[in-house]
Amino acid sequence: MRVPLDDRGFAYGDGVFETIALRDGTLLGLERHLQRLRVGCDRLGFAPPPRERIDTVLAAVVAQPGRAVVKLVVTRGSGGRGYPPPALPRPAVYASRHGWPEGLDARRTRGIHAVLLNARLADNPVLAGFKHLNRLEQVMAGQELARTPNADEGIVAGADGRAVCGVMSNLFLVLEDRLVTPCLRRCGVDGIIRGAILELADAGRLPPVSVRDVKTDELDGATQVFLTNSVRGLMPVRSMGTRRFPVLGPVIAAVRDALGQCGLLA
Repeated sequence: MRVPLDDRGFAYGDGVFETIALRDGTLLGLERHLQRLRVGCDRLGFAPPPRERIDTVLAAVVAQPGRAVVKLVVTRGSGGRGYPPPALPRPAVYASRHGWPEGLDARRTRGIHAVLLNARLADNPVLAGFKHLNRLEQVMAGQELARTPNADEGIVAGADGRAVCGVMSNLFLVLEDRLVTPCLRRCGVDGIIRGAILELADAGRLPPVSVRDVKTDELDGATQVFLTNSVRGLMPVRSMGTRRFPVLGPVIAAVRDALGQCGLLA
């Protein structure tokens, strides 16, 4: 797979991507991923490639058995030097297959250690919610996380200090037996698993979820904390700083069971 030097995704981050869990030839939550991809293309102002073309590109990387991670990238395509895009873009589609994260099953069972990072996400409602190709904020947060001893994931705040998400995950807290997740209107990615949890709650299959701004000090008052990601699934937070949380409380158990019934956990 070669990417032309004038591909606008390579040159400017002008495109979108999805990271999808693959289990024995099945891409989990594929329709949800493609819906978010279409939202991202629409927000950036170009039409996504036809579904048939995307399916053809994906077919080349999903045939082998077992669990893997598939990255699907759609860019605006090639264009000349300079920021203004071509009047008639020809979107490019790329897909790659990667190994399953080592030790993931153990982390799901025993929980993870999370830390509050100094990294911040800038407010930009136009780019909030979907996975555009400019991930420098996450790169810098990931760099800070990698330098933090024994940390499995980091909680990132917005410009005003409110908690937004993990470096690669969405954040949920249990406060007084009610699920709470940060509002993502200004920044952050609206994850596939996060969306499914909100739908399940709306349908009465899970406790109600409050979507609102979350202060970082509210983490200390939570009875349970967990993070979600389309590949990693649901990861209970067992500790954060000196605070410890139960790995499997009733709310986490209910969410995990509901997601499993929906076929979203690899």
